[in-house]
Amino acid sequence: MKIPVFATIGGSFRFFWNHRVQFYYLALPPVVLLAILFAMAGSDWSLPPKLNQPHTFKMLETPDAETIWRSVSGLGAFMIMVIVFPLYSVAWHRSYLIQNEQGTIGSCYRWRWRHWSFLWSMIKISLILLPVFLVGGLFTSFLAAAFPPVAILLMPILIIFVFICYGRFSLWLPAAAVDHKMTLQQVLALTRGNGGRLSVILVLTGLAVGILNAVANVGIAIAAGSLSMFGSLTQSLLTNLALYLIMYAGMAVGISALSKAYKLLIDQEQPAGPAI
Repeated sequence: MKIPVFATIGGSFRFFWNHRVQFYYLALPPVVLLAILFAMAGSDWSLPPKLNQPHTFKMLETPDAETIWRSVSGLGAFMIMVIVFPLYSVAWHRSYLIQNEQGTIGSCYRWRWRHWSFLWSMIKISLILLPVFLVGGLFTSFLAAAFPPVAILLMPILIIFVFICYGRFSLWLPAAAVDHKMTLQQVLALTRGNGGRLSVILVLTGLAVGILNAVANVGIAIAAGSLSMFGSLTQSLLTNLALYLIMYAGMAVGISALSKAYKLLIDQEQPAGPAI
């Protein structure tokens, strides 16, 4: 079976729009946390007067409270992004693949074994693709020194090959979300003949989401100027809320595209996968 490229992309946007209320409930907790933490990490706030001591030159200076607070806030926001990504991704994959599943937002953000499996699938994809890209890059670099025209042709081929491999391996992610254990051989068998289509789906979906995000970001930047009267912290908080909501919406569309492709392929060999 050949995956329909544009029907898959259109279906992912349609699914997101039809489930936009569910998206708001699911994305709001991490969006609010990230917006608050990044607003505090990047805000310009003054220390109490008693802490504003004259500058003295020392061999080793102790970080002030503002620097420490910004570092802690930034680190906390980064950790939340790392932890939330598998939770959010698995929840949205399952909302597409198991649409009659009953659950709450709290249960979606409860770490389970499948989240470890999803995280391991991401690591596996990276471990497989990184050597391919490094070895191919080194080989191309050596050729560039001896035969520059050949290297110019090989570099795009290498990039396309890596994208095709990623497109095929990426179906490990929706499989992990629905507790479908797949070996490398099974993933390759499932995606045989569709590597190019999967990579095109991922690239075009990313481009479409990127264009929409850019347009929305311009609107947010224009609107943010009128919020300056409320103070830099409030301005940063509201701007971050809008930006992260858009970012998670883009993630949801991309996840929907992967889920749709996985479902199309798994449905043609139903005995090999879970009942979805």
